[in-house]
Order: sequence, then C-alpha cells, then structure tokens
Amino acid sequence: MSSSATPTPVQVAQASITFTGPILLAGFLHWGLFGAFFTQLYNYTSSSRSKHDTLVVQTFVYVTIIIQLCAIFFITHTIWGTLVLNFGVIAIVTHVPWSVPLALLTTGISCLAFNVKFYLINRNFELVPSLNKISEVWLASAVIGDWINGVTFVVMMRRERKKTAFPQTKAVLDKIIINFVESGLITATLALADLIVFLVLPTTTVRVTLEFTLGPLYANVMMANLNSREKIGQVARALELNTFTSSSHGSQSRPAVQFSIQNPSNTYSTSIGHPTDLGRVRLDTSVIHHGDDGVLYNSDSNLDAKLSSLT
Repeated sequence: MSSSATPTPVQVAQASITFTGPILLAGFLHWGLFGAFFTQLYNYTSSSRSKHDTLVVQTFVYVTIIIQLCAIFFITHTIWGTLVLNFGVIAIVTHVPWSVPLALLTTGISCLAFNVKFYLINRNFELVPSLNKISEVWLASAVIGDWINGVTFVVMMRRERKKTAFPQTKAVLDKIIINFVESGLITATLALADLIVFLVLPTTTVRVTLEFTLGPLYANVMMANLNSREKIGQVARALELNTFTSSSHGSQSRPAVQFSIQNPSNTYSTSIGHPTDLGRVRLDTSVIHHGDDGVLYNSDSNLDAKLSSLT
C-alpha cells in the first residue's frame, strides 16, 4: 500500500489556489472594465462630437472595440479551462489553455509577441524564468513610456498656458491638464505596480491580475479622453459667453470691441455682444488694435478702401 494517497481534486484545487485565485480575480476585473468600456462607447456614439471625428479616430475606436471583444472571449476561455474543465488537475499549474497568450492582446504588440512566444514553447509555465529578461524590458519600457508621455504633455500644456493672456484659454488648458493627469496617472501607476509585482513575486501569478487589467484600462482611458472633449468644449463656450457678457455690461464707457463703417449715406456702428444691422461685413481684425484711450486705431492704410468696397 502506498505511503501517500493520491490527492483528491479538492486538495489539488486548494493547493493551487495561489495560481488560480489571481486568474479568477483578473476575470472579475476584466468583465467590470468591459462593461465600463461599453458605457463609455455609448456616451461616445451618443455625442454630437463623434460624428465630426476624422476617419482615423473612428477607425481606431472600432478596432479597439474588436480587440476588447476578442480579449473578453480569451480571458473567459482561460478561466473556464483553468477552473472548470481542469479543476483539480495538477498539470494545469504548468500547462495553461491556449487562450492565455491571446488574453493579453490589448496590452500592445510587445505583450502579444511575448505571449505568443509562450504558446510556441508548449504553453509551459516552467520555462517562465528563461523569458524573465524579456518581460523586464517590456514592463520597464511600458512604465517609462507612460511617465514620459504624461510629464511631457503636462509640461507642454503649462508652457502654452503661460503664453496666453486670455483667462478662458487658461481655464480650458487647466481642465485638459487635470483630465490628462487623472487618466494617465491611473495607467502609469498600474504599469508600475505590474513591474514591481513581477520583480518581487516572479514565481506567482499575482501579476496576471494586473496584466489582464491593463488592456481594458487603457481602452477605458482612451474612450474617457474622447468623451471629455464634449465637457471641455462646454466649459470653453461657457467661459466665452461669460467673458462677452461681462465685457458688455461691466463697462458702459468702453465696449469690448467697437468699430464704425462710413459710406455716402449712412454710418453704422456696433460692438461685440450687441445686435447689429450691418448685414454681411468682413473685417480683418489683425489690422485693428486698442489704444490706451479706448479708441480703435487702424494700422492698415488701405483699410478704408477695403471697407468702401463692401458697401
């Protein structure tokens, strides 16, 4: 009689919980982000802004949809094959379903190439240490890329903010910076956590939870940034309207911009923020400027001739 009995499926499942647990948690998170992605997609297709997007942007959105559908199928197949079909099977710890490499499709071309390499070596987790260097380079480059993109974007926006003298433009740039930091910080932090977990716990599947989450998180951030354009536009229009209203009613002696056009029979005058009877008039504002006394001066000697030709 054998000194040690063959372990039961339940015992095998309990012993491999550190392997299967992170995969199950990754599936829960992936499905949650999948639902959030389609909520963002609904908001995008319902907005009037999406109808005016370029073909490149629309194509990128539809490609992302296809990738998300493929990813949710692959991760569901992975969970089903690991926790249901192979429940209590010891070999599942080292030989995983074929869908594992494809479940990480949305994390990028580098990640896809890395996982296809997994599949080509018989889907054997025992060979993971031989690919550790490749994984470290890929994860480190993802972290560095995220942080460089974020810092560069914020620096550029801050530089543009200092150049402008218009309060409404500064407010819009502040809104863009805050939106980018909030969204970019999430993905950069998760990528950094993935790298740390990979280096600290290289023999566990804890990092799988983060890796399976990165793809749909990037997709959600992308859609959230596209949808935020509508809110930023609303802020800009509200600030513009408030500026014109304040300029029109805040000073009775000097409107924001005022000009007059004379012809042989009539003199028309108007100002921004007030109704006008000028009809169709084109005026090149690049040749007009405010003086300290509140009067508009003409820096173009041919402006009178240009205006006369319109009457």
